[in-house]
Amino acid sequence: MKKVVTLVIMLACMVTFSGVVSQAAPQALADSASVQAMVNLNQAEVEQLATLPGIGPAIAQRIIEYRSKVGGFTSIDQVLQVKGVGEKTLGKISSMVTVE
Repeated sequence: MKKVVTLVIMLACMVTFSGVVSQAAPQALADSASVQAMVNLNQAEVEQLATLPGIGPAIAQRIIEYRSKVGGFTSIDQVLQVKGVGEKTLGKISSMVTVE
């Protein structure tokens, strides 16, 4: 009798756990799809830069022009030197960009 009760409890736990996993999996996939890869300010093209919040094609082009003029970015904050990029925009993109 003890074995039967233990078996029933184990089966109930397995069924409950499998339901939780099957519900969590689609959400985990959705979350990972929304994660954006880091954009390298020293290598990105207009299309990549324009995916950043607050950066449209015109500002993206200015970032590339500035990069060419100074020989590349040495820090993320340096993007503030580009016309149209302010502290607010920097705050939005700083966790999404890198300078390598």
